[in-house]
Amino acid sequence: MDVYKSPVGQPKLKFENIPFEFTPDPNNRWIRLADLVPWEELELLSGYRNHFGSTGNPALPFRVAFGALLVQAGLRLTDEETVEQIRENPYIQYFLGFEGYRSEKRPFDPSMMVYFRKRLDAETLKALDLRIFERRREAEEAAKKEDCVSSVTEPESAPVGGNDEETPPSGNPETPGRRSAPAPKGNPQEPPSPAKGDAEPKGTLILDATCAPADITYPTDLKLLSAARAATEKLLDTVWAILGKPGEKKPRTYRRIAARCATIACKQRNIGGKKLRSALKKQLSYLARNLNSIESLLAATSLGENLLNDRERKTLETAREVHRQQKHMLDTRTHRAAERIVNFAQPHVRPIVRGKAGAKVEFGAKILVAIENGHTFVVRSSWENFNESTLFVEACGQYRERNGCRPEVVCADMIFRTRANLAWCRERGIRLSGPGLGRPPLDEGKLEERKRVEREDAAKRNEVEGKFGEGKRKYGLDRIRGKLPETSDSIIILQFIIMNLWRMLRDILSFFLESAQKVVLVISCSIVIHSLSTSAFPKQRS
Repeated sequence: MDVYKSPVGQPKLKFENIPFEFTPDPNNRWIRLADLVPWEELELLSGYRNHFGSTGNPALPFRVAFGALLVQAGLRLTDEETVEQIRENPYIQYFLGFEGYRSEKRPFDPSMMVYFRKRLDAETLKALDLRIFERRREAEEAAKKEDCVSSVTEPESAPVGGNDEETPPSGNPETPGRRSAPAPKGNPQEPPSPAKGDAEPKGTLILDATCAPADITYPTDLKLLSAARAATEKLLDTVWAILGKPGEKKPRTYRRIAARCATIACKQRNIGGKKLRSALKKQLSYLARNLNSIESLLAATSLGENLLNDRERKTLETAREVHRQQKHMLDTRTHRAAERIVNFAQPHVRPIVRGKAGAKVEFGAKILVAIENGHTFVVRSSWENFNESTLFVEACGQYRERNGCRPEVVCADMIFRTRANLAWCRERGIRLSGPGLGRPPLDEGKLEERKRVEREDAAKRNEVEGKFGEGKRKYGLDRIRGKLPETSDSIIILQFIIMNLWRMLRDILSFFLESAQKVVLVISCSIVIHSLSTSAFPKQRS
């Protein structure tokens, strides 16, 4: 008997168990979102069933796991508050696939949210996001076909003096209401040409990178060494409790003196260079003393480091690396180290140099995103700093996998305009936004056309800046509260998935509003034409 059982179909909207008078709203956002997500397809694609064996307690369905993560990302909640919202809100329970409302007890323990994030890792979530995008594109193509059929079967319903503008082809994945800026007339830059054997480039791709800061205090070397020293003191107590013999003295740590020295140095408003180096040397010596005591105790046993559990071994390895890096920087009088640790609790966090006015250095994951037709994809997410220009070809390759062709226009920052990227785009008929190399053309017409195209590309690139602002102000992209690197990556991807889903809901609503406006316009024109015809040709009395 399998532990995991997948529920079949969408449950009906049942609210009979609510203990007070309640009238459900079928247009609630969670109900509409539940109908929008292809739950069964995503479950098969994620391989969620493979995480469970044949013995144990019954597992929670994929819809509960994925839906709970979406609720948490959409409402910016903690794990505990997410479970409480699920227990209290009948609409969210419907979104998670519950058959009826139940509020007597929590649907699951808040600690299960960590396992949900581990089972649905970043790569799995990227695949789910891609499938959601494909479903959206299929729905848009079906709607376009219906519009074409209706326009052919009912040509007389079009209003007089209709729109004569050419509509973009259905294969061009452009944002509704916007068009790609055409190549400048007269070819002021070198004209790109598609490579042989490749499909004609279509569409627009927007690229940019940002940092998703981790939930840590502002790091300093003194804070880091003090935290490492305190962690090794606890680890030494644990090892001595296991290996200590009666009558022997425990190795000294001087923890009170060390903590007092660190507190005095941290409380100084403007500490000088000499005092800071002296405080760092003291903390470094206390840390080295603790590490030597732990290693000597472990060396006296046959088990060695196997005596420690996984968390304790990780603490010991992190303390050793912190000691090595800080000693190297202190000896060489530098402030740089390869794979520098800035937080002892989250050693995977790295400093990301941004050069922005608000924060020159941020501490978290660096992400490169691509926007296509209003849908945001995460191209790369890494805790190590990287140059986003080196991932330009990879981003265009992902666009080709989604659409079968490369983008016609790429709107990106100036850092992407390297000679290698420009040459690669020129060979494949891709226009990369930004000013051209060399002197501007002498022809004023060509110069004005080039400036116009640059302004339009810059305006389009504002969309990705808006996405970053939306994610950081509304969905928590400005502070990733995960503690593990893999769960933090899942949190980042989930925030972009919920942004895409809300965008799809807004697009559907605007589509229906636009269709309703067209119907009202047609009816109004018909009434006006009928009234004009009756007034111009009144009926003769018999």
